[in-house]
Amino acid sequence: MMRTAVAARTLPLVLVMLAATCFLAQLPSQALAQEPQGAGAAPLSTAQPQATQRTDPQPAPQPMQESNSPRPPKAKAKTPAAAQTPTANATLAQLAWLAGRWQGDWGPRAAQQVWMPPQAGVMVGVFQLTENTQTLVVELYTIVATPEGIQLRVRHFTPSLAAWETAGPSLLKLTTYDSKSYRFVNEDNGQPKQWLMKRIDLNTYLAHFDIVPEKGQEQTAEILYHRQSAMPPVSH
Repeated sequence: MMRTAVAARTLPLVLVMLAATCFLAQLPSQALAQEPQGAGAAPLSTAQPQATQRTDPQPAPQPMQESNSPRPPKAKAKTPAAAQTPTANATLAQLAWLAGRWQGDWGPRAAQQVWMPPQAGVMVGVFQLTENTQTLVVELYTIVATPEGIQLRVRHFTPSLAAWETAGPSLLKLTTYDSKSYRFVNEDNGQPKQWLMKRIDLNTYLAHFDIVPEKGQEQTAEILYHRQSAMPPVSH
């Protein structure tokens, strides 16, 4: 009897639940999706993918405003080869004034040079430096006209002609000149590093040397040469 009474009370509830289920099943799916969500509730549909972001072309860079600060100097244009070699047109004829015998003083020492006139593209010179009755050095010079320009070669010897330089003569190149001065520069060593011949007048010229030895301090020497009209008398 008790089971019959419980079943009788439960049956109406079951029927109500079945009816509600049927009603909900008949509703369109869109109606459920449009139901308002509660505060803080997650949306029923998944998040839509974001639209591809449009990339606009970057604006062209604007020119910088000029300032009052000084601008760096512009690089100088490369000098043409002809202007870089001002001695390209120099000739031995321009050094013909050097031919002859010259004598000068280098402190307490006596210096003398003898230069031959230009011949077959070469000028030959000889130098002797003495102090009292002793010869300190003998030098041999050649000034040669080459396709690269005028070149001066110098080699030092002892009185017995033993060469100072073991690697050959020092080479100096004519770098600048005018009607009064001729500058030769040694690009390899400092014996000498620079030799400047400066004409004072027809019978006088100044020889300026910059000597840079491998060891020791740089030296500067000047000899004022005077042209000699005749050979000096032989002393016994």
